[in-house]
Amino acid sequence: MFVNPDWLAAKELFPRSYIDEAYEKETITVVSAKVTQFVLDWALFSVTQNRFVIEAQREPFEPLIDLMLACIRHGRMSLIDMIGMNRTLHFTTGSEEKRDAFAESFAPRAFWNELLPVEYGEGGKKKRLKTGLLSLTMRHSSYDGERPDKYRGYLNIKVEPSYKIANEKFGVHLEINDHIEFTDTTGDTIAKAADAISAVWQDSFARSDVIMKSLIAKAA
Repeated sequence: MFVNPDWLAAKELFPRSYIDEAYEKETITVVSAKVTQFVLDWALFSVTQNRFVIEAQREPFEPLIDLMLACIRHGRMSLIDMIGMNRTLHFTTGSEEKRDAFAESFAPRAFWNELLPVEYGEGGKKKRLKTGLLSLTMRHSSYDGERPDKYRGYLNIKVEPSYKIANEKFGVHLEINDHIEFTDTTGDTIAKAADAISAVWQDSFARSDVIMKSLIAKAA
């Protein structure tokens, strides 16, 4: 995979002015044969020898899809065996009670409070122990790995405390991984990946919107 800021400018995928501004602001972290990472305006790029990620910093997402497809088609890749259309969100529940009730709805504490001690110490020196949800990942898939859109893969939904929102804000982190893999790597896998992204990205983003809005409402 060969994608770096100057290559994007040469292919006219990003204006040269954005590249120059990135150099001035030092948002181009590293450019090398093994690892490249940089930020251009709304997009964060991360490139290694076996992984290529573009992360949109804001909506709308259509420019992200167009840019990814252009990079895939012109980036001199030799093989693509999997793709992911992922969403991540951090939000605050507003109170400890709401955050705990949100977590409780997925992982009730009653079982764990019976299994594990809820306090320790003796007399006036007793201390309470708290059991809570650290991370939960739900996978939506078929037994044979085929998705409803006939591609192979799965949908992962992760719920955990936010690492971006300060603890006193009682934040939640949601992450959705819409994963497609290509078990048959013969033929033109670049075209297969581009066709898959073009075919499913709108449904993928619409589905993730519904999931995120539902979970936020559940935490309200």
